[in-house]
Amino acid sequence: MPAVFLTPAGPFSLASGIRFVEGFSLASYHHAADGILRPAFPADDCASVVAATVRQELRADSTSLVETVAHK
Repeated sequence: MPAVFLTPAGPFSLASGIRFVEGFSLASYHHAADGILRPAFPADDCASVVAATVRQELRADSTSLVETVAHK
């Protein structure tokens, strides 16, 4: 599973982002209360689905770890 670390240019809270998605009726996101965002979306080939897990590390720069996997 490929992993990427993203460091935001300014203040960022994954917990706030998850709360936003939970309240967005088109997304209707329900999850375990573990602070991890688990989005899924169609891949560019329109034959696969990409799933991701996003975790925010407890660091001063708010770095987030994004892991992805594609399913056919």
